[in-house]
Amino acid sequence: MKDINDEELEHWKATFAKDGIVYYNDEDYRGAINDLMGFFKVLIDIDRDFKDNRVNENNKEDFHLIDKDGNKIIL
Repeated sequence: MKDINDEELEHWKATFAKDGIVYYNDEDYRGAINDLMGFFKVLIDIDRDFKDNRVNENNKEDFHLIDKDGNKIIL
C-alpha cells in the first residue's frame, strides 16, 4: 500500500475516533489503514472477477467465480 503522510494520518485518526476506534501509536493506525485498504482491494478484485467471469448472461442464477486453481465458486 502507499505510504500515508502525517496529514492523511491525522485525518484517519479523526475518522476512526468518530467511531470510537483508538490505537496506541501511529504504527498501529498505519497498520489498520493498510489492512482496511487491502480489504477494499480484495472486494474490488472480487467484483471485477465476478463481472469478468459471468458464464451465461441469460441465466441470472448462474453467477460464479473461478479461483486461482481453476475451481468454480458458485455465488
